[in-house]
Amino acid sequence: MRLRALLFHIAKSSFMGASVGNAFRFLPWAIPVKKVFCSRETLAFHHPQPCYKNHLILSPRKAIKNLLHLAADNSYFEAIFQAAQHLSGTFSQYGDGFTLIANGGKKQEVQQVHFHMFTDCELVNVCGIQEPPDDCFYRDASICILPHPNPNWTFHFIVQPIGNSTQAYFQSVLLGIDLLNAEYDLVQNGYSLVYHHPSNATDALPIFHIISGKKLH
Repeated sequence: MRLRALLFHIAKSSFMGASVGNAFRFLPWAIPVKKVFCSRETLAFHHPQPCYKNHLILSPRKAIKNLLHLAADNSYFEAIFQAAQHLSGTFSQYGDGFTLIANGGKKQEVQQVHFHMFTDCELVNVCGIQEPPDDCFYRDASICILPHPNPNWTFHFIVQPIGNSTQAYFQSVLLGIDLLNAEYDLVQNGYSLVYHHPSNATDALPIFHIISGKKLH
């Protein structure tokens, strides 16, 4: 346990991001963590210092610094989501719902893009808008980005899917983060990309939340 904590502390140093990603890619068997899933694109393991119940880390098996850099390899983004769905179907503790979150900007501690998956902590209100309004912050053939009608955070936008093209949707979500960053300086302020999966979720595409600032309720 002390070795895991030490390696986690080292991984949080600014120059270790690429090393972490390359270790996930080439040496996943040598990493002293409790692994629960490993595919060609994704590695999932128990968080060395968990903050939530049933706390896992899901990361691309490639050196990718952050969510904005993930746009160049967005297939890994979709693979992370597919891994989370697989885990929720494999392990009963996630069957009643889970949260998937990636931090960006100054909220990101380890400079390798990664997602936290956990249970029993709802960071956002589930919100589905059947007909996205015309006055979205950003809209294309795949998404509509708009302020949350009942925000939980001082900065709280939702990404509503349009259509059913999975690959185009995940690419547009990352583009949306880039556009919001240009407008609201999310990297400087720190932000999180959040997906809450309720037990009765039936949507083919996830509704993502982009949050920053202080929690309101």
